[in-house]
Amino acid sequence: MRVPIIQKVELFVASRLPVRRGRARQSPKITDFFNESNEFPSGDKIFTTYRVSGEFFDTGPFDVRAIDIYSFRGDKICSKDTYWKIITC
Repeated sequence: MRVPIIQKVELFVASRLPVRRGRARQSPKITDFFNESNEFPSGDKIFTTYRVSGEFFDTGPFDVRAIDIYSFRGDKICSKDTYWKIITC
C-alpha cells in the first residue's frame, strides 16, 4: 500500500517533538536551538533543512546548517541521513 506524501509529512511533523526530547536526554553535553526549518517532500523522501546553534558544555559554541533526508517504505521511515555544514565554531 502506498501512503500519500501529505500523510507522510503529517506523520513526520507529529514525530519531531518526541524525538527532540529523546535527543535532549541522550546529549546532556549540548544545549541547542533549531530555526530556519523547512520541509520538502519528494517521492518517497522528505528533505528537511534547518540551522542549529548552541553550545557544547565542554568545548563552547557552534553554528551549523543541516539537511536531513528521510526515506520511507510504506508509512515507516526506513532510513535517515544527516549532513551538517559548520558556519562558525
